[in-house]
Amino acid sequence: MGGWILLGAGVLLASYVIALFNGLVRLRNRFQNAFSQIDVQLKRRHDLIPNLVQSPSAIWTTKQRRASGAAPKCGGGPPRRPR
Repeated sequence: MGGWILLGAGVLLASYVIALFNGLVRLRNRFQNAFSQIDVQLKRRHDLIPNLVQSPSAIWTTKQRRASGAAPKCGGGPPRRPR
């Protein structure tokens, strides 16, 4: 009788240890996944920085060309009459 109780207690203890280990592994995977997603977002933002730097300089160059008359304005046709 006592052997069955010890066997049952051993099975319960083993089940508890396995469940605890699986929970810890699950938490570790969630942690790694969260930080890898943050890393991906930061890399995407880093890749966009040159575009953000280039845009104002391109706009400034276009405005300077328009002011000097070197480049035609958008629309190209005769000006419209106001309604």
